Amino acid sequence: MQVRSRVPVDYQWRYNGSVLAGATNATSVIPIFQFNKAGRYTCEVSNFAGAAASAEAVLQVREGVRLQASGFAADGSFRFLLSGELGSKTVIAASSNLIDWLPVFTNPVANRSVEFIHSKALSQRYRFYRPVE
Repeated sequence: MQVRSRVPVDYQWRYNGSVLAGATNATSVIPIFQFNKAGRYTCEVSNFAGAAASAEAVLQVREGVRLQASGFAADGSFRFLLSGELGSKTVIAASSNLIDWLPVFTNPVANRSVEFIHSKALSQRYRFYRPVE
């Protein structure tokens, strides 16, 4: 029979090299992703025999696509302005029932914003739009 000793282990998480206060568990959870949470994360594990640091994990937080303005134009088309990360691809899906979604628009964001125009919006009873990542 093999007997394993249960030696206490301490954990300390770091963010960009600085100690994360209170982050002393085997796992670390970031409850809300925000731009200021992006960076390099490591964990130092120690016990009476010494300490070892984990490999660095890099967290990148990307800006999602946001709806900035919307409305009907004089010509009856429905328009909205989308903003997002430069160079990101914007895909818009449309639905008439909130169940079946089809991509109706794909365009790269060149200047942090792009305009979507649905020229036949008034010819449909219901139309829902959403960005697709």
